Amino acid sequence: MTSLLRGELLSISDRDLVVLVAVAAVIAFVFVLFRRELLLVSFDPEFARTIGRDPVRYDLVLHLLLGAAISIGVMTAGPMVVFAFLVLPALAALRLGRSMRTTFAVAAAIALVSSLGGFALSYRADLPTGPVYVLIAASIWRPVLACWPVIGRMTPIFTVSACACAPPVAKTESAARASA
Repeated sequence: MTSLLRGELLSISDRDLVVLVAVAAVIAFVFVLFRRELLLVSFDPEFARTIGRDPVRYDLVLHLLLGAAISIGVMTAGPMVVFAFLVLPALAALRLGRSMRTTFAVAAAIALVSSLGGFALSYRADLPTGPVYVLIAASIWRPVLACWPVIGRMTPIFTVSACACAPPVAKTESAARASA
């Protein structure tokens, strides 16, 4: 059971590797082909509807692509690695990125560093690759999470000013004149 969770990345058969590469190529091609529509429908379905794009159709395409990528990944790498690589690089990149393009680039860079660094560490220390990949990704995400108020520019989901312990927000001059 633990080998199913960990995945055995280095013991993938040639046949499985060919299937993995073929499915990844098809998924990447469809993502590139529909990238603008997928982004538009994901972030503003109402606007997409007004310019004639069908949000339901593109949501279906996105969900089918994600389902194919996750299922082929779970069969080859194991669920722990797949779900860690889905979540951890994206969480760190959302805190570091200043635009959608840089967020995607940062997430890809974190995933690349995690996989290459995890492979090198697992090879040198004779450890299983899957858990080491996850450890490297988590060790990148955790400091980013701790340092986010210092280095991040994106707005948080909720504001601290709503908390009872937060200091009161100073009024601007125009707001102070309007209330006087």
